Amino acid sequence: MKIQKLPQNKNLSFKGIEFNGKGFLLSKEQGQEIIAKDFKNANVIKNLLIGRDLNQTPEMKPTRMIIDFQDWSLEEAKKYKDCFEIIEKKVKPERLNKNHKSLREKWWLLASSGSDLRKKLKSLDQFIVTAEVSKYKLFAMVENKNLLVNNKIIVIAKNNYSFLGILSSKFHVEWAKYNSSSLGETMSYTNTTCFETFPFPEEKENEKVSSIMKQIESYRRKVCQESQQGLTTLYNKMFEGKHHTLKELHKQLDIAVANLYNFPIENLGNPKEILKFLITLNNDHIISVM
Repeated sequence: MKIQKLPQNKNLSFKGIEFNGKGFLLSKEQGQEIIAKDFKNANVIKNLLIGRDLNQTPEMKPTRMIIDFQDWSLEEAKKYKDCFEIIEKKVKPERLNKNHKSLREKWWLLASSGSDLRKKLKSLDQFIVTAEVSKYKLFAMVENKNLLVNNKIIVIAKNNYSFLGILSSKFHVEWAKYNSSSLGETMSYTNTTCFETFPFPEEKENEKVSSIMKQIESYRRKVCQESQQGLTTLYNKMFEGKHHTLKELHKQLDIAVANLYNFPIENLGNPKEILKFLITLNNDHIISVM
């Protein structure tokens, strides 16, 4: 059976923003210094989350900042003199040599405006992210506070932990493995093939799933901060036999999500049965909306 995109998943997942120019980037210290010089600069200096921050740092928070003039005109950008001068000096010379017309003509702007993503996230206090390329398919919730994500992160524009739990369950992880390309130990997650095709259960907001996922998030953040390690290292150790609490919570999550699907618990250890079930469900979802 052919796997198809599901209309109900449209406009919920996005690639992060591409900047095309290292001159846009600032260290935390540089960004804070520029803001301290003139507080209005906070309007155009954002925290930048990349895949490495998400999977390899203990805090799972941005380690750098970025100058972001959104889709502003040149005249509007010039009002922020401190930031504009940096872009004019570090980005403009590089951009004027680009083949792409828009990169040359709008050299002060990030390569992609991310307008659809920005609109979708505007009303959310938090949202779900996952690194495009990673050893394990891990999803996390991040605060929507003066934050941009780069184009190596996939954003899911949902802010509830039940949705996060479904994505973190064996059902979506097996689906992602099946629909992703791989290179060595890593897999490349594409929102169009992995998320937009995924047949969610009818009940997407469930207290049991939400509660377990909150416990997983709490455990992960606590252990990562205490041991000064990232998510990838944490899960390496879990699969080596450590962190029994985390492993047990994931088992509970898989069972709770299986119950949403009315999927036999005894088949949770069989990836082929899970995929067979989801592929059939994908086709049923298509038929139901036609």
